[in-house]
Amino acid sequence: MTQQTVEQLKAEVEKLTDKVSQLIGEKRKVQGERDELKAQFETLEGEAATTKEKLEYLTIHAPRLDEVEAIAYKGMKDTLWRELNIHFNIERTDAGDIFTDKEGEPITVEGKPVPMTAEGIRTLSANDLMEGLPSMIKASGMSGGGAPGSHGVSTSHSTKTSAPKVQFGMR
Repeated sequence: MTQQTVEQLKAEVEKLTDKVSQLIGEKRKVQGERDELKAQFETLEGEAATTKEKLEYLTIHAPRLDEVEAIAYKGMKDTLWRELNIHFNIERTDAGDIFTDKEGEPITVEGKPVPMTAEGIRTLSANDLMEGLPSMIKASGMSGGGAPGSHGVSTSHSTKTSAPKVQFGMR
């Protein structure tokens, strides 16, 4: 091998070494950018999950809790909510939220699914579908012969009979 060939090979090795260093630098830069993007993605993923949980709470759970709060005695909202969730599942349907049994079958009264509303909870109570439910919910506030819990008794249709006047003393 001649001196010139050795010099050419040394120059070629030098160029290749520089190229390798350049490629290693680019690789490290790309890896750094990738790690930064991965961290940003994980942060955004966490924010998306949090936002999804908040949205689900606001659109699903909060309205359900409002229904329970509207019907529960003061201080019984959490107890009523817990007991409803122990005995039933609540399923979201196109027609709204309904009560289902633990196997997923809709709870029905007179062939209609019981909705997850204050009135639906009253229906569960009126049909004895959950033990202890009447002691946790307020009365409907209605009165009269057709009101829930009145057992069909109506005083508005009764006729008054006049009793003979009784007079005391001398006439």
